[in-house]
Amino acid sequence: MSRQLNYKQKDILQTVLRFRYVTTDNLANTRNITQNSAYSTLEILNKAGYLGKIHDKSYRLQNKSARYFLTTQAVDYLRYEAGIEQPESIWKSRKRDSSRSQDFINQQVAIHGAYNKLNRQLGKGDTIKTASELYGIEGIIKPMPSLMIEKKSGKLYFVELADGQHLFLAKKRIRKYIENYDA
Repeated sequence: MSRQLNYKQKDILQTVLRFRYVTTDNLANTRNITQNSAYSTLEILNKAGYLGKIHDKSYRLQNKSARYFLTTQAVDYLRYEAGIEQPESIWKSRKRDSSRSQDFINQQVAIHGAYNKLNRQLGKGDTIKTASELYGIEGIIKPMPSLMIEKKSGKLYFVELADGQHLFLAKKRIRKYIENYDA
């Protein structure tokens, strides 16, 4: 079911592209709208086939929101009709978002939440970039950091979220930073 999207809906699809998974809470904080408004917008895009939804009954007991992600229809729309430029690997990875592990999805939702908190605390002129925005930039550590803060003074800060990650993954990331620093 294809439908014409308005500007706000296109912007929300771009937000989902940027963060991979969104919840009503995170979207409401990012766009400075009510949770009801965020929920209804996400549900409209879900019913139109642009967003997939991950939600099961146990989420209510855990006080977790549904996670929304781009469907193949949305990826094709953003890529071909909206003309958004991204490397081929980004588009391919977004098409597999429906089958990612719960740990990965929770990590991406936590990154979006951290982005919202940092964005409120940082001054004007400071920018925060996500991993998808860092892709292809020369000299950035691989795998990409969760977030990168660029202060207006020119200083760069990497933000890594290790909460809930396996210890070996956190150790691996620390080793990568040490190797990159020595290089």
